[in-house]
Amino acid sequence: MTVDDMALEYLKAGLTLTPAVGEKLWRCLAVHSLVARLRKRGYVISCKRRFDKDTRRIWGEYRLLRPQEPQQIELIAN
Repeated sequence: MTVDDMALEYLKAGLTLTPAVGEKLWRCLAVHSLVARLRKRGYVISCKRRFDKDTRRIWGEYRLLRPQEPQQIELIAN
């Protein structure tokens, strides 16, 4: 199972994915790239920007909006 597949299962469970979670669970430092690959596969994933006033750090918090499998589109030539 790939990191993308593990992250997808995590998101399908209704959990939010952050860079800290990606690094801790799968040693994935580029969660934004992982999400981009999932979006390319047809999954709808939102990103909410978070800001910590104490450390002045900004990060993305990702959530799966449509947990169903992406639909395959058949092209029919006339």
